[in-house]
Amino acid sequence: MLPWWGWVLLWVVLLVGGAALVGWRAWRVWGKVTALGAEVADAERTAAALRSQVARVAVASAAVEEELAVFRDPDTVRRERLAVRETLREQRRTAARERRPGWARSVD
Repeated sequence: MLPWWGWVLLWVVLLVGGAALVGWRAWRVWGKVTALGAEVADAERTAAALRSQVARVAVASAAVEEELAVFRDPDTVRRERLAVRETLREQRRTAARERRPGWARSVD
C-alpha cells in the first residue's frame, strides 16, 4: 500500500500526463484546422475564378445560338461533315508535309 504522498504523487503524474496528452492533441488539431482554413481559402479563390469563367462562357455561348444537328436536314449535315473532314484531312497532309525533311518534300 502506498503512503498518502505516494497517492498524491501518482495523481499529479496522471493529471500532468493527461494534460500533456490533451495539449499535444489540441496542438495537432489546431495545425490541421489552420491547414484546412488555407485549403478552404484556396478553394474559394479557385471557385471565384471558375465562376467568372462560367459567366464569360455563358455570355459567349448566348451570343452564338446554333441549331442542333438533330433538327437539321440530314443531307446538309452530311455535306457539312464531309467538308469538315476533308478540310481536316488536308490540314493533316500539310502538317505532315512540313514535318518531312527537305530531301523528302519534293516527292509530293
